[in-house]
Amino acid sequence: MKIVYDQNIPLAQELFHNLGQIVGVDGRSLNSNSLKNADVLLVRSVTTVNADLLKETNVKWVGSATAGINHVDTKYLNSKKIPFFNAPGSNAQSVVEYVLSAIFHLKNQGAIKEQPKVGIVGFGNVGSRLARILKQLEIPFVAVDPPRKETTQEEFLEGPEVLKSCDIISFHVPFTQTGKHPTHNMIDSSFLEALNSDAVLINTCRGEILKEDDLLNSTQNFTLISDVFWDEPFPSKQILDRCLWKTPHIAGYATQAKINGTLALYEAFLNHFSLYPSQSQLVGVLPKEIDLNPVEPKNRLHTAIQASYNILEDHQRFALNPEQFDSIRKNYGIRHQFQNCRLLLPREENETWWKELGFQIG
Repeated sequence: MKIVYDQNIPLAQELFHNLGQIVGVDGRSLNSNSLKNADVLLVRSVTTVNADLLKETNVKWVGSATAGINHVDTKYLNSKKIPFFNAPGSNAQSVVEYVLSAIFHLKNQGAIKEQPKVGIVGFGNVGSRLARILKQLEIPFVAVDPPRKETTQEEFLEGPEVLKSCDIISFHVPFTQTGKHPTHNMIDSSFLEALNSDAVLINTCRGEILKEDDLLNSTQNFTLISDVFWDEPFPSKQILDRCLWKTPHIAGYATQAKINGTLALYEAFLNHFSLYPSQSQLVGVLPKEIDLNPVEPKNRLHTAIQASYNILEDHQRFALNPEQFDSIRKNYGIRHQFQNCRLLLPREENETWWKELGFQIG
């Protein structure tokens, strides 16, 4: 079996090397010539999987080590009876921690009030997880997801008018262009006019949900923090300049999150082809735990979050080299999640509270 994979999928070599001939390629330049005699294709979001890519190939199974599937023409795959698998939720915690890092940096800098009200737009894997953690932190929030509100009775969902009262609005919607509630260009002039003029907008889902010209032409004083853009990997300089903090589509790039995506593909691959796990070399690959000594109680939570992930480090790296969008992603280093941080707390500290947030206690 010949397996062609995006060379930026972590652990693909270690996991799949005993299951066939594996060939790593650059995901953005992958084309039908790359897939000659290939049986399996493993991609990330930078590769468009459609008829143009696959029609002259013998690919029998496609997997994407990502939560989103907008880069995959699933209708075409279904028409050709090519099974497809993705990894929803694999990077949800990583994205949540990115948003939390942004919120606590804003609070620490005095850019927002101590107890800001957060609006969550999109209540799927990421949005619902963010809501649970904000509730744990006693940070007020509202959640908006019109399609889900129409079909469920979930506790937190409200109408979009509640966003007017929010200090921070974090977007976690899928990218859709059709249906009753398309998200393409969802953040347009009418959407923006209905918000608090000083709101902070955090976009970690897709650049195409923001109508960039409408934001650039707005007279309101929005603060934009964005991880995603139109025209990646060459986003508009104007929109980059408009961002307070910008990062090159790495919100979900925590090491454990990327590994989760690959492991999900691996398990689905084995199940589909009725194979047994191969001996893989995973020892030493997972990020090591880091110890965090206690600090003053007032700053302890901020310190713990930033020790796990500091958004400013990624912003500064990208701001200095915006033309290196893909290079920064390709060479992205180890990034911890809460689960990799072991806190050394005073005896009187509530350990249960910290554990519920996901941290380990030393």
